Amino acid sequence: MIEVMEQCDDGWYVGLNQRSTEFGTFPGNYVEKVCWSVVAVVVVVVLHVVVVLLLGLLLPLVVVATAAVLWIALYN
Repeated sequence: MIEVMEQCDDGWYVGLNQRSTEFGTFPGNYVEKVCWSVVAVVVVVVLHVVVVLLLGLLLPLVVVATAAVLWIALYN
C-alpha cells in the first residue's frame, strides 16, 4: 500500500511505499484509492481466521496436557 503525500498538478503523485519504505514519485493513473472500511473488514476477517485456526490446533493440545497432568496427579 502506498501513502500519498502529495498530488501534483501534472498527474504525478509523491508518496511512500509502506511495505518497502521507498519514497518517490509515480504516475497517478497507476494507483487507486482504498476505502479504509474495506481494509478494516479484511483485517478483522484474517485475524478471526488466525484465531480460529490457533484455537483449533491448540485446544486439543491443552486438553491432552490437562488430562496428562491430572492422570499423573491422581495415580502417582
